[in-house]
Amino acid sequence: MQVAKNYRYLLIALLAALCVLWLMPVYNAVTASLMTHGWGNYEKVLGFKLKGQLFLPKMLINSVIVVGTSILLILLVSMLAAFAYSKMKFRGRHFFYLLTLGFFAVPVITILQPNTVILNYLGLRNTYLAMIIPMTTINIPIALLIFKNYFDGISNAFMEAAMIDGCTRLQTFIKLIIPISVPAIVNVLIVVFLNGWNDYVIPLMFNSKPELFTLTLAPGFFSTSMYSGEIGTLYASIIVIAVPTLLFYLFMQRYIIEGLTAGGIKE
Repeated sequence: MQVAKNYRYLLIALLAALCVLWLMPVYNAVTASLMTHGWGNYEKVLGFKLKGQLFLPKMLINSVIVVGTSILLILLVSMLAAFAYSKMKFRGRHFFYLLTLGFFAVPVITILQPNTVILNYLGLRNTYLAMIIPMTTINIPIALLIFKNYFDGISNAFMEAAMIDGCTRLQTFIKLIIPISVPAIVNVLIVVFLNGWNDYVIPLMFNSKPELFTLTLAPGFFSTSMYSGEIGTLYASIIVIAVPTLLFYLFMQRYIIEGLTAGGIKE
């Protein structure tokens, strides 16, 4: 009993030490954001205007448009594909499923140049689509994997009963599969949102117009703008853009745990 209690105290001490280590960079960033001008650094960041428009709110809108559209496309494509791979029998389904998952092994950096050439050829560079298309294709494999594993756990008897009642395959998918797949949808939503919202490379590579910048590009912009050399302003911008992600974690933590531990309806 005493040994178990000692291990418990040791575990608590270890977790406390890890929390302190994790909070140290945050503390340093907050401290640096108040250098020289104090809260004036935040006023500069929040009040900065580009072409007469507040810069950070515009970047926030850009992030919502890009990430929101990508999430909708990813959910649509990956759910339909996962349903086909899991519940429909056709020649080559295992091959195509493994081929799609094989994109996990392809580093994102290796497809940037080909994507740049294609987007330039199509005249899509410096548009929202230039960021939405790569972001969607990169995140489809992980979404497909999550949905496929979840659909595999759903009993075929439910689908057969629905089809006996006169439902087509599409109606079965819409009326039966989607409602009972909410945990998987939430899981994919969380993963894709965090991947897209925190993405720095794609908005940087496929867009050079400041008015289309997403929030992740804010620190880089402020480090090279009229405030270059002002460390306080740079760190203030970092703190400000971290707030939406922090709020997302705070409000979605219960769903994050439920989504990661959710199981299907087993046969």
